[in-house]
Amino acid sequence: MAGKEYCWRVMEDRERGIQSAFARETMLDLTCAEDIGRFAVKAFVGEDTELVGRIVRVASEELMVGGMARVMTEVAGREVKVYWWSEVEIEEARHTSPMIAMQLGSGVVGVREYLESNKETLNVALRA
Repeated sequence: MAGKEYCWRVMEDRERGIQSAFARETMLDLTCAEDIGRFAVKAFVGEDTELVGRIVRVASEELMVGGMARVMTEVAGREVKVYWWSEVEIEEARHTSPMIAMQLGSGVVGVREYLESNKETLNVALRA
């Protein structure tokens, strides 16, 4: 699955773990997709008007990447390490990876920018 490889790229010289370009002190708002779905359904099709006209922040907790690794370790029953991307790795991925652009706080790469930087891949996919 492309998305899985994209987020959890395999590195031959490292065990699997969290690979991050976030700064070590970055707090992440972590939310379960099912929670977002419940709020969306309630807001759009629910008879309850409680959410109409309101901005609702949906985040279950805030953790740094290291904290996320600790929770994963506890739940999995085996150590989950954090592998911090080097500056070289970050620079190589900065303009071609929306995930890295987001982690660096440089904003999400726009669709046009992403497609232009991945034009060859786009053309190969469209030929298939």
